[in-house]
Formats: sequence, C-alpha cells, structure tokens
Amino acid sequence: VIGGGQAVSLEGDKEPIQFLIEFAPSSTYDATRTERENDSRSARERATIYLLGRTDPTADDLSITMVRCRKFLDAHRTAADPETQEFVRIVDARLQRTAGELERKLSSALHNGSFVAHGAHEAVSGLGADVLDAAKAFLANAAAKVFDRYSEAPHQADSDIAEKFLKIQLDRITSKEDPLGLISRAGGRAQVKTTHKAIVSITDYLGQNGQVEGRRLLDHFAAPPFGWSKDTVRYLLAAAFLGGEIKLRIAGKDHQVKSDESLAAFTSNRSIGSVGIALREEKADPDACLRASDRLQQLSGDTIMPLEDDIAVAAKKHFPTYQSAFGPLAVELRSFDLTGEDKADRLENLASDLAEILSGDGSDAVKRLGGVDSPLFDSLVWARKLKKALDNGLRLQLSHVRRLRLDLADLPDTGLPAQLKNSAADTLESIDDLLSREAFFDETASLGTAAAELDQLVAQTVTDLAKQQSDLALAELDRWQSSPDWKDLDDDDRTWISEQVNQLTTSAEGDLAGLKKLLNHDFELNHRLRELGQQVATRAALHRDERKAATNKPNGQGPGAEPPETKEETLFLPHTLDSAQEIEAL
Repeated sequence: VIGGGQAVSLEGDKEPIQFLIEFAPSSTYDATRTERENDSRSARERATIYLLGRTDPTADDLSITMVRCRKFLDAHRTAADPETQEFVRIVDARLQRTAGELERKLSSALHNGSFVAHGAHEAVSGLGADVLDAAKAFLANAAAKVFDRYSEAPHQADSDIAEKFLKIQLDRITSKEDPLGLISRAGGRAQVKTTHKAIVSITDYLGQNGQVEGRRLLDHFAAPPFGWSKDTVRYLLAAAFLGGEIKLRIAGKDHQVKSDESLAAFTSNRSIGSVGIALREEKADPDACLRASDRLQQLSGDTIMPLEDDIAVAAKKHFPTYQSAFGPLAVELRSFDLTGEDKADRLENLASDLAEILSGDGSDAVKRLGGVDSPLFDSLVWARKLKKALDNGLRLQLSHVRRLRLDLADLPDTGLPAQLKNSAADTLESIDDLLSREAFFDETASLGTAAAELDQLVAQTVTDLAKQQSDLALAELDRWQSSPDWKDLDDDDRTWISEQVNQLTTSAEGDLAGLKKLLNHDFELNHRLRELGQQVATRAALHRDERKAATNKPNGQGPGAEPPETKEETLFLPHTLDSAQEIEAL
C-alpha cells in the first residue's frame, strides 16, 4: 500500500510480482493514474502492478474509529470489574462493525478504480465481479509480460531429472528424461542442441558475468523475465555441461566431463549452489584480476599485484583466517533468535565458499572476487563488520535482548505482567525491525536505547507489583482488625498476627529476575494470608470458648452454676455507716 509517499508491505513482499495499492482524491485521480502509467514504463517497475482507487472521506473517519477502539481495548481488555468488561464487549462489537464497513468501502473504491501496468491502465470493474477476481484476471495477463521469457523453458522439472539426464546415454534418453527436447538426433547422432533458446540465455549470462556460483545462477533464472523453476535450470545446466558449453569448478578444480564429482554437483539445487559455473575455455580477465586484487587489499591490507598467481597466493594466506573467524558466527547468530534465517544462511554460504576455494589451488579467487559484482567480497565485508560489532558489545546486547524477549513472552497474560507486555509491544516490534535489517550491527545505539526502554518498563512493573503486594497484605490486616474476631484476640495474638503480615513483604531488584521473584512470591503471599485469616478466626473462637468455660464453673455466678443455699435472718442496720470497717463487720 502506498501512503504518505512511502510503500508499506502488507503481505508477500518477496513475490516476484507486486501489487501496489494507492488511493487518490477524485480531483487528482486522473493525474495520479497518468503518473503511475509513466512509472510503470521503467524497467525497475516492470514487475509492479498499481491498483488505484479514489479516496473516500468516510473511510478515514472509520479508520480513526477503529484506531480509537483498538486503543481502548488494548488499555482495558484485562480490566476485572464487570462494568468495564461490558463496555469492552460493546467497543469490540463496534470495532468489528466498523472494520466490516471500512472493508466494504475500500473494496468498492478499488473496484471502481484502475489497474496500471506496463504503461497502460484498465478498469477494475471490467475484469471481475469483485476486486479479487479482477486482480487474478489482470495478473494472468501481466505475468505473461513480466515473465516474457518463460516460454523458453516452460516446464516444471522433477528434482532428479538433471541427474538422470547425465547418467543415461544420449541416444537412450526419452522425453521423460528430456521434456524440453534438448537432445537432437539429426543425422542419426544424438547430441545436445546448444542452440536451444534456454541454453543460449544461460551461456549469454555466463558470458557477461564470468564464473558465478550455482545458487546465484539459479536465482537469476528463477526471477523475471524468466521465472524458470530451479530444478528446470539445473536440468538445462546439465544439458549445457554435456554439450561442452560450460565447465564446473569443484574444490578448486575444473571439471569439463562427467565424473563422480560433477554428478554429485547436479544431484540437488543445494549441492550445485556452491559450485562455480563458467563457459568453457575462459581465461582470467585482466579487469577481473584488478578488481580481485583491489578487493583482497581492502580485506587484508596487503599490497597484492593484479596477477592470477599472486591473487591465489593471497587467498590461500588470508582465507583460512576468515574461515576460522567467521565460521562460528552462524551458530552464534542462531542462538540469538534473530528474525529470519537469511543472516545465518549467508554466513554458512560464506563458509562454504571459502572452503570451496581453499580446497583447490586458490585460482578460483579471481573468479569469485573479480566479477563486476562479487557476493563473496560483499559477504566478507559484512561478516567482518558483524564480528567487530559483536566483539565491541553487540554480543552482550543481543544476549540481553534475547532474554528480554523470551522472558516477556513467558509472563502471564493477566494483571501487571499483561500490562507490561502491552506496554513493551511497540518497543519489541522496533527491536524486531532493527534486527531484521541486513546491517543490524550498525544499529547498536538504537538497539541499546530500545533495550533500556524495556528495562525501565520492567523496573517500573517490579515497583508497582511490590507495592500491590504490600497494599494487599495491609488491606487484609485492616479487614481483620475491623472484624469482631479481632476484639476476641489477646494482645499477644494481635502482635503476632501484625508481625507476620509485616514479614510478608519482600524486596526485589528492578529487573526480570526481580519480577520473577515477585511473581513467585505472589502465590506464597496469598497462601500465607489465607492461613493467617484462618488463624485469626481460630484463635478468636478459642478465646471465646475459654471465657465461656470460665463463666460456667460450679462456684461461679453464671447460669450453669449450682443455686446457693439461702437462709433468712433479721439484721439491725444503723442509720449511717461511717467507715469501711463497719461495712466489713456487718
């Protein structure tokens, strides 16, 4: 989707053909469409289809409503009181209705819009009853233009066809092993048709680029304008190899005829990925030697003459150091759980390429480093920057960030931990974005800032949780002190209960370990409060029973005592009593 002058990927950003959706005001719709037609004529936008619709002011209002609803739900979804929960349900229903209405309006706007590609436009409504059907119809036509050379090899080959093609004698190959008809039997002699358009395209590419790695060649012909399957490309390479058009560079040695090594190289796309592929009878290009020597000098700091032998000697000298320095980095990166596998794969491919060069005499270095583009050189520079950053503190940063991500994900989805996870979501997303970049090691400052924000959120949650637990204990104590049972306790019991409550609070560091400590303490706190509540009730009941028993003794005055014996006497009392002794005497 294009918005604010920038394209934001929604899905399938690695697909060979991309749909770019854009909304324009009605007043500028025609001008925008003309601008996109001009853009689509460039080679860079050959695989791009623009889907243009008119903006609807009500859609913006619906979008704002959705954003507000989502913010409310994010802030109150974990609320415990029934009144808020009911309101959450109402807002959620409103969000669903708004989303449906917005989807209908956007679909309508796009259905009344235009597709733009290859310098022309076409109305969406004329291609289908809805946007999806229309997009499928337009894509079918556009794909034929994007992959206009697919017809040179229009077949999805089986994964084992290249190996079979090499193992079977040419005069016995059938259409099952040769679906593209690469074998000619003109004049009764079976031979490879090196003039086949697909083989010519491959040899032209090798003629322009020199020796290339197998994986690079497979990727090139899988992309526009070819779109061939990688198994089909490997089958075509096997035919070109048999036809004497190309040679393989395996373990530093050239292979121009079938052998165990060359057969093994064609068994899978992975096995051919690290194999050098080049046209037969090529010689070291002086320009390639110059580029290779310059790149080796940048890597090593040594002065290297642009001669094939000197370059080979330098490669044999320095590449083992790179191999030992960069080889373990793939495992280390995977241990940090970085987004995607491409960075670790790149390091593994680099290690494989270095091993491939070192297994021979080093002469392969000119071809690997001397091309106009050198993936090997780019990977070496990238790996060196990565290792330097790791050694300068990035390793500790990544380890800390990994622990933060894992521990935050494991927190409960209720209460303060849930609020922490919600608060940290945007920061974690920014960290994922930083770590997904190719040169993520250049983002150490931003990564450190993001990690510090997470640490602050964790520290604040520790403080809040400790206060919450302390408030809970004191609230329980207040409740007991206000209950009738508290009055029935003696002073010793009251003092003991108060001391026990005070001992329930615990301190914790403001980090994830401290947060885990408090979460574990939460169970102990609630369990102990229940026990103390039972103690208050039990001890109060005990004291009441003791007082009741005391009042029910036989010589007491309570209702259960024996009635005392009585007798009648006549007493003569003075009119006044002047002292306590007179009362005692009486």
